[in-house]
Amino acid sequence: MVLRRLPLSLVSVVFVLGILAPAQAADLQVKKTKTRVKTIESQVKNEKTSEAPFVWSGWYSGAHLGGVRFSGAYDVSTVGPETTDANGLDAGLMLGYMTEVSKNWVMGAEADLGRSTASSSYVSGGPGRLNTSLNWNGHLRGRLGYAMGQTLFFVAGGGAMAIFEQNAPNYFSGMVVTNTVRGYSGGIGIDHAFNANLIGRVEYIYDRYGEKLYQYNGTNTIDSHYSSSTVRAALIWKF
Repeated sequence: MVLRRLPLSLVSVVFVLGILAPAQAADLQVKKTKTRVKTIESQVKNEKTSEAPFVWSGWYSGAHLGGVRFSGAYDVSTVGPETTDANGLDAGLMLGYMTEVSKNWVMGAEADLGRSTASSSYVSGGPGRLNTSLNWNGHLRGRLGYAMGQTLFFVAGGGAMAIFEQNAPNYFSGMVVTNTVRGYSGGIGIDHAFNANLIGRVEYIYDRYGEKLYQYNGTNTIDSHYSSSTVRAALIWKF
């Protein structure tokens, strides 16, 4: 009896296995497909986040704050050559435009205007105490930069303008003279984009101004030459 039942039992086992095996294989295939889909989705997401480069082209505006040091060389008509230096703060606004001319190179133009607190006061051999203040300064510059991702290394150069005030309270009847001087400007700096719109900057600017003749009482004069160095930071918003 046992021998007769055995083949029937084997047939039953084979029959059950024949039903279960395809179901298990199909379930395994579904799991593999889901794993592949998740892997592809992850790769696509990573590619989107990594391959979106920062776009430097466009208009921007910002505000700057830093320190300025100016030097003055004077030729006083009644005495001769004298010099002075002064330090102060410089703060102002800027407006500019950039365009990408190749994969890494960026060109642009920028204008800025700043208010300065730098002033000097010293006792000279001619007009007694001589006070000089740098009240305003501004630039109109071209910029050329090399971009490495979200960081831009640049040089800048162009024209510079400043308004100086000078007076000698103990001489020349204490007259106060304000004059605008013009010259050239050069500098270097780094821009870094924190996101698609906000950019931070640090830069150095050197300005050299032309000769300016101050006249007191029509006859006495001070022939002045100025230069200045500025180190400043800026926050910029790109439109």
